[in-house]
Amino acid sequence: MAKNVYNIYMTFPSDVKTDKNEKKDISVSTVEGFELQGEFGHIFTTSETAIKYLLKKKIEDEKELDFTLNRVFLLLSDTVAGKIGFKPEILTNRPEFDLETTHLDVLNYQMDNFYKNYFDKEITPLFSSITKEIPCGNSLDDTKQLGDSIIKLCEAIVEYKKDLPPDARIKLYIDTTGGFRNAAMLFLIIGRIMSYLGIEIEDIFYTGWSQKKCTVHEIKDTYDLLDLISGFEEFLMFGSAKKLNAHYKLNEEDKKNNSCTLNQKSIDELIKAMDRFSDVVNISRRGEFKTELSFLSQRLSNISFDDNSSSEDFNYQLIKFLREPIEREYKSLVDYQAETTKDDLSYVEWCLKHDYVQQALTLFKECVPSFLVNKGLIVIDEKKLSAYLKDESLKENKAILETAFNKWKDTDSTLKDNTLVTFNAFYKEYTSVFQPEEDVRDDVDLAFNEINAHRSQLILKYSNREQLFKNLKQLLKDYVTDVQNTEFIITRDSKSIQERNENLETVLKSKQVDLLKHLFNEIRAFKLVPVKDDSSKAKKVISFLTAIAMNATNLKDVNNLPIKVREMIYNGNVNKLKPYLANEEDFQFVFNDADHKELRLNFYKILKNQIKEDVLFGDITKGFILTEYDFEREAKDIYKTCDTSLYNIEGLAISEQFKDSLAQVIKILAYYFEIKKSRNDSNHARIEESSQFTTSSEIKYAMDECIKLIRELIK
Repeated sequence: MAKNVYNIYMTFPSDVKTDKNEKKDISVSTVEGFELQGEFGHIFTTSETAIKYLLKKKIEDEKELDFTLNRVFLLLSDTVAGKIGFKPEILTNRPEFDLETTHLDVLNYQMDNFYKNYFDKEITPLFSSITKEIPCGNSLDDTKQLGDSIIKLCEAIVEYKKDLPPDARIKLYIDTTGGFRNAAMLFLIIGRIMSYLGIEIEDIFYTGWSQKKCTVHEIKDTYDLLDLISGFEEFLMFGSAKKLNAHYKLNEEDKKNNSCTLNQKSIDELIKAMDRFSDVVNISRRGEFKTELSFLSQRLSNISFDDNSSSEDFNYQLIKFLREPIEREYKSLVDYQAETTKDDLSYVEWCLKHDYVQQALTLFKECVPSFLVNKGLIVIDEKKLSAYLKDESLKENKAILETAFNKWKDTDSTLKDNTLVTFNAFYKEYTSVFQPEEDVRDDVDLAFNEINAHRSQLILKYSNREQLFKNLKQLLKDYVTDVQNTEFIITRDSKSIQERNENLETVLKSKQVDLLKHLFNEIRAFKLVPVKDDSSKAKKVISFLTAIAMNATNLKDVNNLPIKVREMIYNGNVNKLKPYLANEEDFQFVFNDADHKELRLNFYKILKNQIKEDVLFGDITKGFILTEYDFEREAKDIYKTCDTSLYNIEGLAISEQFKDSLAQVIKILAYYFEIKKSRNDSNHARIEESSQFTTSSEIKYAMDECIKLIRELIK
């Protein structure tokens, strides 16, 4: 047996049939379809047939001489667990049994005898020593008991698995023969659960009985059809071909001999096309997405039905039917594109329909800007935009150049007082030869980058951040006072340090949650989106306050706060904190144990009275709540200052055709830039979220809304 491979077996043991049902002797059957020597071919209980078949196949036919079953799980009905009810004649006819013999005893006897005596070498461990019995009653209609039996069996297998090495491979063999009429369905459910738990379904058997002949059938290929069907379903729903590839293997010998029929080759090509499309779905590349979608459509079209399909095996015929829903869903998009004007948004809509949110995000981010330009909503004058961007690049460098120029002039005595050598003259010469670093982005990307930057600056005036920050500062100030008072009262009233710590931790955690709730509600009242994750400076400071209230020695945690916050705290009381400043460049502190409590009071005072709102609250919002934002107001402001020029960016304008719909154009842009943040958050696996759309459903809704606005505008 292969190293670290453990074979387990599962069956519903059959009851023992007696001769003429008189309980005097056993009604003996024989095997058919494979050969067992002598008495070992005598079958007392149908369930033993498949076990003997498996052992003979592995040890004799496949030469796995060390093959054995490591554990056998028996779903045991009350009948099989009970006595057979033999008459006294059994003592003469079958002396190995008696009046107390149960149906299970007969199975154990038959298998132990087979283990000991059939092969040249005894199989160990013996069958009867490796069985695990799971009682399951006698009623087919007691669904609760059947459900409980499934759970108990699964629990028993999981428990067995725990004792095996971490790298163990477990192979499960299932016999669906005995037990209730729904035994096959029960084992089907259990098999799927086992696969989910990482246990390999190695083979499945069914023993047919007719005229005292027992024939074993291997039926795993039928069971595997479930994987084929679920593989197509997985592809249809999620664009994944993983399960399909695990199931579908084109016969290599047939391929070498070139003996596959035309339909079989077409299906093979279809599977490959599905796999290629699945790969593109995973990596989310716009160009390849379209190419592979077209390739998939062609392969779907290549599949045809023969009038006489007798030469096709069942799998191939089934695939032909399974491909029809995929053809409807996937091919329709390509056909639509061929019949109408090319429209990239339809790809995004198709991805959203199939819940390919990440793929939709990628396509949306890439195609919306060019779509808006191609449809004439936004007009780009390439020459003017290029000149404008060059000028903006120069402006970024101008202040640095002027500082450097003046320092250079001051250090040279011959130039210091020379009025002919001026910065303006130098700058004029510099700009005539200056060439900004080439930007690999196209004009559309550059234009939208400028729109986003200028719009972000414009809408700051609508946020009333000054008043918001004052309100947030007051909430924080009240919290500091509350924390101080709470710590004092609980410390005074507690009978032990343990009681004090437990009570204080419970109360402070509750107060911290309440404070954050008040802060977020205040931000929403200003129609802004709060940053709820742990990335904001305010949330870090609140956690720090809670920590030092719990224990003054936690003052050292100040070094974990952002450097701007540490600088703000230091400047809040330089005289008091300077002795503890270890590094002036990054404001790292070292505290003495004796000074902790007094220093904590100073920290409380600083965080109540000396905070800078822009430092502490500058990153606690992430834009306006789009559903509550006044786009008409922004449109009016643009009309006043820019007319049709977008945000005073030279070379960019709103088309005259859409001038009266400027508010809706701005709304489209706002949604686009916010959705783009979501794409960047997911693409770069950021812990902190910059977009107000964070869940899959929110992102999907936002893209649907944005596309709907675009469709309405260009109708």
